[in-house]
Amino acid sequence: MKPLAPLLALLVLPGAARAQAAVVSDAPQAVAVTIYRDGPVETARLRYAPPQEGLALVTETRRLDLPAGRSVVKFRGVAERIIPQTATLEGLKAQVVERNADYDLLSPAALMVKSVGRTVRIVRTDPATGRVTERPAVVRAAGDGVVLEIDGKLEALGCAGLPERIVFDDVPPSLAADPTFSMVVESEKGGPQDVRLSYLATGLSWSADYVATLSADGRSIDLFGWITLANMSGARFGETPTHVVAGDLSRDDGTRPIDPPWASAPRLCWASGVAPSGGPPIPPLPVPRAERRLEAVEEVVVTGMARQSDLGDYKLYSLPEATSIAARQIKQVAFLHQPRVAVQRVYAFDYDGGDEAEPARVLLRLDNRVAEGLGKPLPAGSVAVMEPAAGGGTILAGEDRLERDLPVGLKGDLEIGQAIDVTVEPRIVEEKHVDGRERRTVEVEILNRKPHPVRVEYRHRMAGQGRLVAGPRPQEASAGDLLWRLDLPASSRKVLRYAVAN
Repeated sequence: MKPLAPLLALLVLPGAARAQAAVVSDAPQAVAVTIYRDGPVETARLRYAPPQEGLALVTETRRLDLPAGRSVVKFRGVAERIIPQTATLEGLKAQVVERNADYDLLSPAALMVKSVGRTVRIVRTDPATGRVTERPAVVRAAGDGVVLEIDGKLEALGCAGLPERIVFDDVPPSLAADPTFSMVVESEKGGPQDVRLSYLATGLSWSADYVATLSADGRSIDLFGWITLANMSGARFGETPTHVVAGDLSRDDGTRPIDPPWASAPRLCWASGVAPSGGPPIPPLPVPRAERRLEAVEEVVVTGMARQSDLGDYKLYSLPEATSIAARQIKQVAFLHQPRVAVQRVYAFDYDGGDEAEPARVLLRLDNRVAEGLGKPLPAGSVAVMEPAAGGGTILAGEDRLERDLPVGLKGDLEIGQAIDVTVEPRIVEEKHVDGRERRTVEVEILNRKPHPVRVEYRHRMAGQGRLVAGPRPQEASAGDLLWRLDLPASSRKVLRYAVAN
């Protein structure tokens, strides 16, 4: 994809140089936001996500009052990380002549750069007497440093040795406090009309997290799910219907926001490159919006329960009511509460050739079906498993992640730790060559020291073209691996013996 300039001129018709009336839409009447994700995201990373990550579809309803003829329509307050090449406009009763994404945003550096040639006021304070003086000055340069013309002489800002500040009487007309998307349109007849502006923007993302509380008998869980929204875009969305989409969305790497150029105006004395003596240190200019990466999130807000519906091949979760998503805010909404979801505790062991006794891994197995108390799609995310404590209350039993979305009808395992009382000790008891192949006999001792029965899944990982030549038939033999399921009574021992040839 060819790089796009910050000014997107898509089409210019003859006569574009004629005088054009300006129509300004300061803010939308209504906004709806649908947030996608670049694969499963860890919630802990959301607060540090750079603004180029995440993806949202923003739909704004705006009222325009167009004059007849040619005019410039300015949509102020669009998302700061708008991807202008994706913008569409519905309901406009006019012909679009030209589209522009305007990036001259008001900031200290931009204000100084855009004031070159303009008159400002410089205010200085004598630290010894406290006397304040104010004089007019013309900004002559604002690149690596600021050069002022005062009484016909040039002076670099910050070299006077006194605390000083610049006062601007007005804002240059090319600067705007909010990002602006503008269009040149040609209308046969004027009048008010409602239009819908839709575009993609980055800086908004979401994640899923779950809390699974085991029942006293360990056979079911109370499953609670949270959606976490993160707005790192620098734009505020007020009272907005909000949706999130679960699923792996294909994206074009070239469809990204156009990074606006930003200018720095260091307040250092050009002659020395350091802050002048004789006054307090000059504070640095604020970090440009695009560079704000690791600032603290302002707050975390919790709202009500979301609703799930289908969206083609994806799943759509809608917040229960319109909500405000402030800039640099994280907001949480519950989207799932499913009590009495059946689970099976399984103790798993994978053998790849060692001879040491090891504890088995503890798995909680979900079967995502209505008959098992679930039957709802689960977006990928982290899961904290809580277990009743002997003295009352609950304690953390372990954590894991659903690495991929779990659709209805499939099973999923949560690995929450290792068992102390269930151990597996495999040993190679015989090795020999038969018909040019290496044959190994493995004997596995499985101990259950628990006061109740357990199920153990023992998997022999096969390398190359190996096959089973002796022993009990495994329950599964997928991808070359051999899997046996063994049920052990309380405080019992079992031995599995088999032979494989490679």
